[in-house]
Order: sequence, then C-alpha cells, then structure tokens
Amino acid sequence: AMLSMTHHLLRYWVEFQDRGLNVQPCPPMTFFQDSLEGRIDWMIDKYLPACVRWIREWLDAIDGERSGLTVLLTSFEELIRDEPGFLKRMMDFFGANSGRFVAPIIEKTMGVHFRQGTPDEWKHVFSARQQDRARAHVPVELRDRFGVPS
Repeated sequence: AMLSMTHHLLRYWVEFQDRGLNVQPCPPMTFFQDSLEGRIDWMIDKYLPACVRWIREWLDAIDGERSGLTVLLTSFEELIRDEPGFLKRMMDFFGANSGRFVAPIIEKTMGVHFRQGTPDEWKHVFSARQQDRARAHVPVELRDRFGVPS
C-alpha cells in the first residue's frame, strides 16, 4: 500500500498541483522532484509509521476485552488470490444473500485507483536497505498476524 501511495502522490501532484495536495502526512515540495528511491525513503520515514499506528489502533479496538465488535479482517492478497471467494466471505459475514449478488465488472484502471495489483512488488522495487528499514517499522506481532515474512 505504501509503494502504491508513493506512485499515487506523484500522479496527484501532476494532476492537481494547482489545487494543492490534501494528504497527511503531506510531503515537502522536494518529494516530487526526488528519485523513486528518495520518495520511498521519505514514505518509509513519514507515511509507514502512520499506517502502522492506524492498523495497531484498529486492532486494539477489535481485540479489546470489552469492544463487542465483530470485525472481518481481510487482505489484498486474499482479494487477488480468489476474488469471488473473497466477495462471498464478505457477503456471508454481513448476512447478505450472496446468491442475489452480481459482482460488477470494473475495469482495473487508474480511474478507480488500480495501479498494478502486485502484492509483492515492493520486494523488487525497495532496495535491501529500504526493505530492512520498512520491516523495522512493523512490529513482529503485526507481521505474524498478517503473515508478512520477517
């Protein structure tokens, strides 16, 4: 997700710079002139910690003793591995009649923010140093919970 956002930020800047970029954390102007490696470094330092914090806070709420929440956790990997099964599992979770559901045909384009859809693209794009730095931001218990290799 962080790598896709890195690419999307540059695209947003090119398309909407006259209206400003309303994202948090907001990258500095130098971000848009930097190399992909430099943009990834900035995202690892500034964006990734916020993503990890956001996921942790949700998991704390879900796992809390008195939360009373019933939450379906899904993953992008699950979606691309078996989209029909993924949608059926969601429908079942919400008690919807999946037999009446007809999945829309949505062209996978940038118009719907579909960039590449490769779950392990980061392994080929991040340098070994960047992989280590990114991994250091994600606590072992989160990597284990979501099946991220250490």
